[in-house]
Amino acid sequence: MKDPIIILFGGDSNECRVSVASAQNILQNLPNAEAWFLSRKGEVFRCPPKMVIEHKKTYENDFIPDTIATWKSLEKALEHASQLSAIIVLALHGGDGENGNIQQKLERLNIVFTGSGSQASKNAFNKIFARELVKQHGIQIAEGIIINPNNLSKIRRKLEDFFNIHKNIVIKPVSEGSSVGLRFIRKKQDIIVAAEQISSDSVDYLAEELIEGIELTVGVVEDEKGIRSLPVTEVKMDAGRSFDFSGKYFGKGSKEITPAEISSEAFSKAQKLAISAHCSLGCEGYSRTDLMVDSNRFIFLEINTLPGLTKASFLPQQLNAEGTPLKNFLMGQISLAAKKRRQ
Repeated sequence: MKDPIIILFGGDSNECRVSVASAQNILQNLPNAEAWFLSRKGEVFRCPPKMVIEHKKTYENDFIPDTIATWKSLEKALEHASQLSAIIVLALHGGDGENGNIQQKLERLNIVFTGSGSQASKNAFNKIFARELVKQHGIQIAEGIIINPNNLSKIRRKLEDFFNIHKNIVIKPVSEGSSVGLRFIRKKQDIIVAAEQISSDSVDYLAEELIEGIELTVGVVEDEKGIRSLPVTEVKMDAGRSFDFSGKYFGKGSKEITPAEISSEAFSKAQKLAISAHCSLGCEGYSRTDLMVDSNRFIFLEINTLPGLTKASFLPQQLNAEGTPLKNFLMGQISLAAKKRRQ
């Protein structure tokens, strides 16, 4: 590959540490790539890959480069990347890294990058937009309402009314990932705490009926051979636990089974739903769709356009189950990005 490869990671979202862990795993598979760290202040550091890889306790400690910033802003860094005709491998998660903002900056400078474009990223990151778009393509969604953070008493009343209908509900920020802000409401007393959380976060929340059933997640990969679903993963939770950040990255109270131990018919339906969701939102490169199976219903929960690529993440698990080395997957994504430039 003639064009320089740059891993862009970090950012100011709640998933910054996950982004660093993804970058560590990617760099171990792409040793000739450069590592560019976007700090919470917006500065960009050109880091020796060894510095990133050797960072310890990634999910507990912030990554702080021991060098001075190379560029004072992302815009300046991207101007340099444009001059290099570089290909950007996005290892960002959440916030501007996944909501389409950084993708838009890259598109304006004609810099090719891995993953979905700005519009698909924007639509997928907003859970309301994503739900409506997949619904238009015949995919089932849970009943839900939007909760605005403007008035605590109104929040409580709206949650109480919705709870009275469905008895068990779940709330989550409209635009967030890695189960950040996720909360289950199983009894009326939970509404008080949930309402206070929504009010203090000052962002819109989505309240959905809680679907009790089998929790699945499915990766979708595009490469020069076409599009395919990866083996399905089932997430099993201990009683009373939810699949929050600790469950995802520390394995607390959760068990991930890849391939999922479900019927071949359910396996196939989940894979088809993931491809349908990926295509209906206009995603590119790869994505991961979360869903619930309740009786005979397959319910879309959300889609991730830049799912984690850490050693603990679902996509690498599913690639491994398929027999595809992570390096091959990454090179396929880089080739796909390079093809866009040629076109």
